[in-house]
Amino acid sequence: MSRLVLIIFSTIILSVCAQSQEADYVVKLVKTTDFREVCYLQEGKRICLIDQSGKRFAGNLILPNDSELVVSDKHFFLADIRYIQTSGVGRTMKKVFGGFLGSAGLLLTGAGFAVIMDAVSSNTPEDYIILIPLGLITAGIGTLATLQGVFMVFSNENEFDVQNKWDIEIIPATDLATD
Repeated sequence: MSRLVLIIFSTIILSVCAQSQEADYVVKLVKTTDFREVCYLQEGKRICLIDQSGKRFAGNLILPNDSELVVSDKHFFLADIRYIQTSGVGRTMKKVFGGFLGSAGLLLTGAGFAVIMDAVSSNTPEDYIILIPLGLITAGIGTLATLQGVFMVFSNENEFDVQNKWDIEIIPATDLATD
């Protein structure tokens, strides 16, 4: 009986602790050219912020109220922010994987061209019929992999120019469910 009471009491305490850790506010970013493109930044997200003077601040996002945010113990009003960039392990892993994919694509493209050169130098009809299409397919797949890897390395989808391209506001977290 005492174990049952202990389990129920622990469950209640854990649910209260989890409920108290929910964020009060959320940063809402809306693209000015396409109002359907909306991004939300939760409290605790690691960001890099550039203010109007051009200084760079990196740290976890803290939202004490609906008019300011805190990054690396510095308080910023929404009008003081010029640029926000989200960061984290996922973004770094994407760029590393993109580098590997681009390198593998270059190797595959080179292998495809080597197969084509081998088929041309052999001067037999069987090699022309089999190896040249195989080399073209291999080189094409390698080129596509290289382009995708380059896109992954140089994409900036987690960067928000709040001065020109994005509208920024801080909304209560309860409004997040209704948006």
